[in-house]
Amino acid sequence: MWYDFEKSMVLVYNHYIMNLTILIPVYNEKESIVSTINEIKKSFLNKEISYEIIAIDDGSNDGSSEIIRENFKDVKVLRNRVNSGYGYSLKRGIKESLSQNIFITDADGTYPNERMAEFYEIYTKNSLDMLVGARKRSHIPLIRRPAKAVLRLFASYISGFSIPDLNSGFRIFKKDIALRNLKIIPDGFSFTSTTTLVTFSEKFFIDYREIDYKIREGNSKIRPIRDTINFFILVWKTVFYFSPLRFFLPLSLMIFLAGIAVFLYSFFYMDKVLDMTVLITILTSVQTFCMGLLAELIVKRGK
Repeated sequence: MWYDFEKSMVLVYNHYIMNLTILIPVYNEKESIVSTINEIKKSFLNKEISYEIIAIDDGSNDGSSEIIRENFKDVKVLRNRVNSGYGYSLKRGIKESLSQNIFITDADGTYPNERMAEFYEIYTKNSLDMLVGARKRSHIPLIRRPAKAVLRLFASYISGFSIPDLNSGFRIFKKDIALRNLKIIPDGFSFTSTTTLVTFSEKFFIDYREIDYKIREGNSKIRPIRDTINFFILVWKTVFYFSPLRFFLPLSLMIFLAGIAVFLYSFFYMDKVLDMTVLITILTSVQTFCMGLLAELIVKRGK
């Protein structure tokens, strides 16, 4: 009994003194994981910032977990029995974290982990809810740029904010933001996109800083076509969850204008009015608007 009480008190104590939890999802990253962790540790040298590092091995078969344990006794390693996804790994790490501030990065050497302490200081100094590293466009692979640009513009419209980088995996955020939205955060690569949209939609304080994006070590786990389609679906689902009128209102307006166009064309060029067509179109417009308004009221009432 005393042991359990003492253990609980230690956990509570660590929860309040730990400034930062750093999460590293790992999947077959034996070539880069040691250098990644060394860069993180170097960033915090001579800084009065208490932190923990949690590596989540997502079913690697190249010995990544063993390499981490051999080289870093102070790094906590969680291992998924099977490959369960980037988002699943991060959600598991968040639940195990001791800090209220979560920093995520990749294990493939693409992000500037040497700037991690700098980001933490900006984040705390400005009382931010999330700080994201916005990758320079020129450093993103050419084949992925068009889809990313379209997706970013689409998400910016849906959220109502200009989003410099929708799915950067180099970011620090409040733990509560993720915990309160775990049910809508997917297990795949859409974790970062969802947390970005959630943060903007719920009016949290988010900021960006430009970062370099290096050439990755090892093979990419991204599936360009499939993941891009999934990202678009995710944006739609998120807007329906937070602000459905941003979809229904423009749609209603387009249907209404189409009805007016049919009326004008039939009146001036056909010498008759297609009254039923115009009536059905306008009624459809009104119904669409009412559906959006009802969805908006349901969303607001549920918050």
